[in-house]
Amino acid sequence: MTPPKPPAFRVAFATPFFSIEETAAERPGELPHYRLVASDGAICLPFTPQGDVLLVRQYRHCLGRQTLEVPSGGVDGGEGCAAAAVREIAEETAHAVSGVRLLGIARPQLNRNTQREFFMLAFDATPIPGAAPEAGIELVRMTRGELARAIRTGELEQPAAIGFIGLASVKLGLDILSAPMDEIKARAETLPKGENEHEG
Repeated sequence: MTPPKPPAFRVAFATPFFSIEETAAERPGELPHYRLVASDGAICLPFTPQGDVLLVRQYRHCLGRQTLEVPSGGVDGGEGCAAAAVREIAEETAHAVSGVRLLGIARPQLNRNTQREFFMLAFDATPIPGAAPEAGIELVRMTRGELARAIRTGELEQPAAIGFIGLASVKLGLDILSAPMDEIKARAETLPKGENEHEG
């Protein structure tokens, strides 16, 4: 089967954070295809030395309520995904991390979004002296058992956050919610470091 010719897109609407592009109709009555174009993102799961995880709670205007999420943000031009992860974790949780590894890459919405998400593991999260999370962000520290409960109850509804569990199972061969931290860290050493913009 011959694949269709990729359509030509044009910008229909632009913001400082993303743009919406559309195709031109080739036949009368044909509806355009739309896509959202944005920078790639780093989705981060930081572990403390004790094996707890750092999450954030913030107000999302599109939903009109607070949400519980893992730290995340855009990858700046020319920036490796590991550097983006370290920066986002510091900005949103006021913690420094080490041993950052690229667990996997996914696209959040294949039918509408060109963006890639880099799933980053980070270890040994420790508070940065004198630092505080960004305005409007509340740091939430959870045990891994509490994280599992938040997923079961729907308190944590972010698909990217839930995706860490499946990726870890496939890439590391373990349950990231219950495996010993020493084993998780040892197996993570085999993963890419994400040090340049093309890695992964």
